[in-house]
Amino acid sequence: MNKCRKIFCVLFLLVWIGGFVSTLDARSNRYREPEKHRLGLRVGYDLEASYQMPVLNKQRIEFDAGIHFGSQKLYYSVSAIYQFVFHFTEGFKCYLGPGLDLTWWPEQEMFLVKGKNPHWGSHVVANIGIEYDFRKPFQITIDWRPSYLIAPRCQWGNHSIAVGLRYRFD
Repeated sequence: MNKCRKIFCVLFLLVWIGGFVSTLDARSNRYREPEKHRLGLRVGYDLEASYQMPVLNKQRIEFDAGIHFGSQKLYYSVSAIYQFVFHFTEGFKCYLGPGLDLTWWPEQEMFLVKGKNPHWGSHVVANIGIEYDFRKPFQITIDWRPSYLIAPRCQWGNHSIAVGLRYRFD
């Protein structure tokens, strides 16, 4: 089994376990409020515009578009992450999930692949974080997002720790 296939199997297993755990989450509903649409920014080693859209009661999809200031070069990306949300107390939540990221960089020398210099890459990403919803329509988050480059070659990609501030549409 090649390296990319092993990584994919491990990520698939983690997503499956996260989904299984979220279905077993049988805490009381007193702190739960329906997920709402959110729009905001993630700031860390990168700067991303972020949009969260509810899918089910405890699940959502996050879309991001941003500029990244990596150790190698400046690059741009768009990503989509499916998140499972776990409620702790009123306002506090934890979330985790898998996603995909499409990256473009203007510099040709960023990655050399057998004599070719592609300008794009695709990553499988994971996302884990905590968030707090204020009574007013704002939310603050901190999360960690490791990635694994699957195209144009297989290798560990960037990981970022970021703080997010989003406006919640009520």
